[in-house]
Amino acid sequence: MEVVNAGDRAVEFDLVAVEDPSLSPAAVLDANRLYPSQYLDLTPVDLGERGIAVAIRQNMPGPRAPWALVGSWTSAVGWASDVTQLTGRGLPEGAPWPGLRADLPSRRLQQEHSAVALQSAPVTLEPGDRWEGGFFVLLVDDHPAATSQADATLAEGLRPGAALPEVRESGASLVGRDTPGYHADDLSPEALAGLFPEERRHVEELDGREVSWFTPDGDHLVTAAKQRAVHRPHGQILRPLASLLPDPTDVTCTVWMDGGFCSHLTLGHAALGRILAAKETPLPIGRIHGLRIAVDEGDGWRLLGTPSAWRSGLDHATWVYASGERVIQVDTTGPGDDGAVAISVRTTEGDPLPALVVLALDWVGAPGLPGVVSVDGDTLTVAAPDGALLADAALTVRLAAGARVGGDEALFSDGVSRGESVVTALVPALADWSLLLRPEAPGTRAPRALAGWSGVHDRIAISGVGDATAADEVARIDQACGWFAHDALVHYLSPRGLEQHTGGAWGTRDVSQGPVGLLRAWGEHAAWRDLLLIVFRAQHERGDWPQAFDFLPDQRRDEVADSHGDVVYWPLLALGQYLVATGDTGILAERVAFTGDGVPGDEATLADHVVRALDAIEATFVTGTSLPAYGHGDWNDSLQPASPDLARRMVSTWTVVLQAEALAVLARGMGIAAPAIAERAAGIAERGAADLRRELLVDGVLAGYGVREDSGLRPLIHPRDTETGLTYSVLAMIHAIAGDLLTPEEATRHLDLIADHLTGPDGVRLFDRPVAYRGGPMEVFQRAEASTFFGREIGLMYMHAHLRYAEALARVGDGRGLLRALAQAVPIGIRDQVPTATPRQANTYASSSDAAFADRYEAAAEYHRVKAGEVALDGGWRVYSSGPGLFLEVLTQRMLGIRHAGAEVELDPVIDPDLRGLDATLPLLGGAVTVEIVAGPLGHGVASVHADGRAVAIRPLTNPYRTPGVAVAADDLRGAGTLRVVTD
Repeated sequence: MEVVNAGDRAVEFDLVAVEDPSLSPAAVLDANRLYPSQYLDLTPVDLGERGIAVAIRQNMPGPRAPWALVGSWTSAVGWASDVTQLTGRGLPEGAPWPGLRADLPSRRLQQEHSAVALQSAPVTLEPGDRWEGGFFVLLVDDHPAATSQADATLAEGLRPGAALPEVRESGASLVGRDTPGYHADDLSPEALAGLFPEERRHVEELDGREVSWFTPDGDHLVTAAKQRAVHRPHGQILRPLASLLPDPTDVTCTVWMDGGFCSHLTLGHAALGRILAAKETPLPIGRIHGLRIAVDEGDGWRLLGTPSAWRSGLDHATWVYASGERVIQVDTTGPGDDGAVAISVRTTEGDPLPALVVLALDWVGAPGLPGVVSVDGDTLTVAAPDGALLADAALTVRLAAGARVGGDEALFSDGVSRGESVVTALVPALADWSLLLRPEAPGTRAPRALAGWSGVHDRIAISGVGDATAADEVARIDQACGWFAHDALVHYLSPRGLEQHTGGAWGTRDVSQGPVGLLRAWGEHAAWRDLLLIVFRAQHERGDWPQAFDFLPDQRRDEVADSHGDVVYWPLLALGQYLVATGDTGILAERVAFTGDGVPGDEATLADHVVRALDAIEATFVTGTSLPAYGHGDWNDSLQPASPDLARRMVSTWTVVLQAEALAVLARGMGIAAPAIAERAAGIAERGAADLRRELLVDGVLAGYGVREDSGLRPLIHPRDTETGLTYSVLAMIHAIAGDLLTPEEATRHLDLIADHLTGPDGVRLFDRPVAYRGGPMEVFQRAEASTFFGREIGLMYMHAHLRYAEALARVGDGRGLLRALAQAVPIGIRDQVPTATPRQANTYASSSDAAFADRYEAAAEYHRVKAGEVALDGGWRVYSSGPGLFLEVLTQRMLGIRHAGAEVELDPVIDPDLRGLDATLPLLGGAVTVEIVAGPLGHGVASVHADGRAVAIRPLTNPYRTPGVAVAADDLRGAGTLRVVTD
């Protein structure tokens, strides 16, 4: 780089260079840009006279560890490791980056936006003087060791090469990073009340001002002040609700509060059916994605970005831009049953402005090609380009009157195209105009079976009376039920999330939990049955399942793939639960094909599929036991061993517990319909449970793992463990309690261990401390020792595990703990529940609670501060999780305790005794029932049941830990509108 002072006085300057390498395969980067960033280790290296350089090592487990060194040819005096150290957080698009207005912090921050920024030493240039300098990037194909100061020698002898050719931008981008967006005012309380006069529920305040709340119809309203405060910008995923089965013609899109009116528009498959581009980063960069709208007040185009207020519902969103005397309102509705997304723009106050609609096309298989554009009257059609996976698809857009269609030349001041995959439409100044987007492809839409999203908020409703704190927790859970159902349906039918925008396949483990939990909670047994048949269609002929599979017929591949050792049990558990709930043993005679090796497999009855699975399970047993070998992993895949030898010798305690639970439930469900299979499954469960107690319950404490030695199993993650640095693991403990595998005394001891060592202010944690981090090289475990971001499961507070803990609390009858655990999973009013929680979106499920440490080293040194409530806690990735469905299952089946059981209904509530009572409305026996639960001193155990005022005969259940609930004949409840259940 050359700098010349052409002025008449001295100037002082420095340079900041930013490099954003991923050091990852293109496919990984295309799938998600946050994930590879979570494995980049950035470490400063002193190059002497050249100052500080920053090394980047890609730690993601693989055959190589790519490495780079970013340095300065002159002297670098400052550095940064995360883009947010430059951009700040919460600022609108086009705002100046605060990190460029001061010296770089020279402090490591390792989160989800890893990048290297280097700041050169300041230079004073006299008039007429010339200065040359610049920066370099040194690439190393494989760097097995962690970065150290010794790596400075790699830069010795480097000299600048030929200068890059001079580049002059001939026309500024109208929507580039430095172009300010359309200004939207912060609204006064009076103005907000005028725009949104409805009653406000669960109001959130920041600095004494109301910044978000819910409306009586369940919508969520957010102000610009709340958007500025959150770690992850507000968004929502919109899709139709016409069926509870996947449909390849379903259209899905994502809307973002910061002006993403229809982003990531897909037809069918969430990853392979993309038509409009996704927003790939939550930061205010990469502004063109999906459908954006710019307006012109006379000084150039300005993108509509963060509004004054944003309202989102289950199938719609509204942006309100108040600027001076003008108010612009944008509404997105749909997609509807016909796949159409409607977008309307109204100027409700002031004069209307001309608008520029920007459509960013992103056809999978044809990157950079917008497609074949044609206009017929007011209809724009963009047909898929050659190479697109949606080869016969098209996007039609019904335009506003007088709109003129163009290309990306409209984005640049010189009017010259840059070849971007963009179609634009110039709309004249109209007070009220609209667009209608409809992806189309050959195929027939499934018949509508549901009435859309109306009534979803009312499917499950609860309210409590008594203690004010407990009643408020119940009210927050009630408000979340509709939104969590929405997120569960997105995870099930359009697998994607706000951060994990790709996906599209079903994880076998996930689909057997979240969607099953939702359908069970909603009493949708026919859809549950159909789901099971789809899952068993993915079973390999050898008996196990792949880790994940594509469930849409056009995308299905008959390929045999490996999976973690626990995966085989989840479909069996889901089938067992279905058989117990419905008594429908006829499903066992259904003929379903296996997945073969490259071709469709043979067809067999579902009962034969179960036999094949039991064969596969027994083939994994450690010699002389009924303990399944670890194989390729268990639920916590961050703990996959670094050593293949260790993996071969390990046994996962949690998988053994799951085996006992899944096969016991399966045996109960198959019962007299398939007695030989049921007896075999029960025998495996019983022998595995006995081996668990003999080999893995060591000194009265369940080990996380056992490692086969000549003398038996050596405990890992246990007080005797001297290898991992970890002492306690929560998963095996909570599942063993919920599965009745411990004595009451053992259950109490493990719950005490969880309370003392595995609980933080936000809930339970996977381990008692973080796994050791050593710069990336892996010694014991893979991802847990490689990830540089202390979040998600690496950060130890994974919400799914916390919800399983809630199940264990229900089993032992801890009503107060159960209510609190469910309330901790709800983002509504989270800072009342968890004081160190940072502001977050209140109407989406967050899959983790991430302690806001700067890096892994700080997390290791100061983890004790998390338990002490001294570290801020950020909400994790949203929506894409089996957690929302599991939440609804735990609420209905465990806390309310109302469970279908074939010819009976089980009533087994576990209520906080501080509540005098709990009222609930939920599905039961094909209808809806209102349940009044009267809490006695225990809050569990059932003294009496009345249906529509009539006493009902009860049969006690069994529970080794507490007074159990009861079963009643389903016929005694059929047709009843109200139930009254009195607990002990």
